[in-house]
Amino acid sequence: MGLPFPERAAVYLPGTRYAAEVCAFWKTCRLPPCRRAKACRGEVRPDADMPSWQLAFPPCTRGDEELKWKLINTVTRLQDELRAKHRK
Repeated sequence: MGLPFPERAAVYLPGTRYAAEVCAFWKTCRLPPCRRAKACRGEVRPDADMPSWQLAFPPCTRGDEELKWKLINTVTRLQDELRAKHRK
């Protein structure tokens, strides 16, 4: 079954929020708190039909394949940069 929702969101969201900030998604975000903070502030509120993988994505990326893949690619790049930094 895995972790309950609050624990999963606590694990996944900080990393994807940071990646969303790197991508500057806040500039065009539909959520006013994100635009005001110039940072991702999106919360995930689960619903019965939400696949568990969506817990890793801020709400601004849901339903937008281009944003979702930009976020995935940014997370991958950031992970690669972090691995390279720690190999030195």
